[in-house]
Amino acid sequence: MIPKRLRLGIYPYAFARISVMRTRLIDKDEYHKLLKLEPHSLVRYLEDTDYKQDLIAVSGKDAAQVSIPPVDMIEDATWANTARTFEKLMRITTDEPHIILRAYARRWDFANLLTVLRARQANLPKEELTGLLMPIGSEEPAFYIGLYDLPPRELLMGSGLLEPGQVDAIAKLLMDNNHASMETALNRIYYDQLLELTRALPRKNPLTEFLLTEIDVYNIKTLLRLVKHQFSLEEIASHLLPEGLHLKGKLVTLAQARSLDQVKRALAGTPYQKLLTNMEDSLMESELNLERYHLARSFVANREDPLTVLFIMGYMLEKEMEGRNLRTIAKARQAGIEPEYIEEKLLVVER
Repeated sequence: MIPKRLRLGIYPYAFARISVMRTRLIDKDEYHKLLKLEPHSLVRYLEDTDYKQDLIAVSGKDAAQVSIPPVDMIEDATWANTARTFEKLMRITTDEPHIILRAYARRWDFANLLTVLRARQANLPKEELTGLLMPIGSEEPAFYIGLYDLPPRELLMGSGLLEPGQVDAIAKLLMDNNHASMETALNRIYYDQLLELTRALPRKNPLTEFLLTEIDVYNIKTLLRLVKHQFSLEEIASHLLPEGLHLKGKLVTLAQARSLDQVKRALAGTPYQKLLTNMEDSLMESELNLERYHLARSFVANREDPLTVLFIMGYMLEKEMEGRNLRTIAKARQAGIEPEYIEEKLLVVER
């Protein structure tokens, strides 16, 4: 439960601890070196970093002495490291930062619930869920595996993420095999909870802007995908979230766009228009640009006011993106993709 009012302050102890932790993040220049490494060499590199503990944990012994494929080791170790980082942040924070981190972490809870629901839809064996669930959030993967065999309503209620009325609505979508609407409804519930957090915060503060920017990014990415696949106006409108920082007054116009070019034109006057590039063949570049912009916003706010809760949130996001980058490099190098192409797909911004 999020309190109706959260009073934000400055947090010098957390700032000091996280400042040290940030020095161990992989920087932009270091990524240039990593892009040239094959997966087994990347594992050896990570053994000399904070990831060593996680590599040992997932393999049970020194990484050099196991037969687990290096890409799988990197996948599991980076997620374990992200989870360990979150747990550490929860230990070193109290009061408002602790509440905000817990609310923000709901994203992983909802992602794991969606994974279980998709696995049921695909009749995936329950044993295969372990490798698909993220070991981060309010519950361990075993908790979600335990939900797998329950009837839809009991499964949703057992997740602890939904109110009874929400459970009934989503259970009906599941039983009607309306999985697209079900996913949209769950995303909307998560973001409604995020909006509840913004309403508890003081007006016009950097954290609120950061969270509302995330909703803008979600709406634009959703819109681009739906317009590209020629969904109807009604379907597009039903998938957009009625909030945001720069888009709140533009959503009706955006929902009426019938081409990607019209979406871009409708974003005139926002910082997002220039981020939509080379959309003819793929949306990946534009989506990465939007995510980089969101990440960069936390850096700008941190430089202006570094002792606030956004410094803590920004570090968690940086750590999450670092794990994602390492997984991207490992998988792409295993597939024989050239470093120059991989670099374009990484989420790296100037700090």
